[in-house]
Amino acid sequence: VRKPAGWPSQQAAPPPPRVACNGQGHSGTQCTTGTQSAPELRAQLAEAQKYLKGDGVARDARKAWHLASGAASQGYAPAQVLAGQMLLKGEGTIHAPGAARQWFLKASAQGSAAAERELAYMYYKGVGVDQSDKIAIVMFKRAADHGDAIAQNMAGNMYASGQGTPKNDELAAALYK
Repeated sequence: VRKPAGWPSQQAAPPPPRVACNGQGHSGTQCTTGTQSAPELRAQLAEAQKYLKGDGVARDARKAWHLASGAASQGYAPAQVLAGQMLLKGEGTIHAPGAARQWFLKASAQGSAAAERELAYMYYKGVGVDQSDKIAIVMFKRAADHGDAIAQNMAGNMYASGQGTPKNDELAAALYK
């Protein structure tokens, strides 16, 4: 079976690659490992999102997958998140939660709150992984600490109810703010 371009391995995630920031300071998701610059990868991701939504172009999920996975393969965390989301939904590519998890892990290693939230949902719902509220709360809290509002709400709910963690109303209230 031929794997689509940008397909991560099914093995355990390797350590994140060393990243080059083209002599510029970086904020985690701005670094890339490939030959394209961060602005070029941002443009490629924006084009992928247009094809995925049909925004100003004919909707073409396969073309969106090709663009997103290409940018993801070069180490661009926002594209890794989109590639993972597309694999989770089977949108433009096959449905492959295990491969989605690999992309989320790579983006998470770069500090992507969106990737951390996606991983948390996978564990919360048991999609492609064994369901684990304990891992879900850790990942939601990590994404919340990186400023992800959805993760702040989910972590707050889990702390308020004691799901996967000891009940902690003070922490829950702080996360809701």
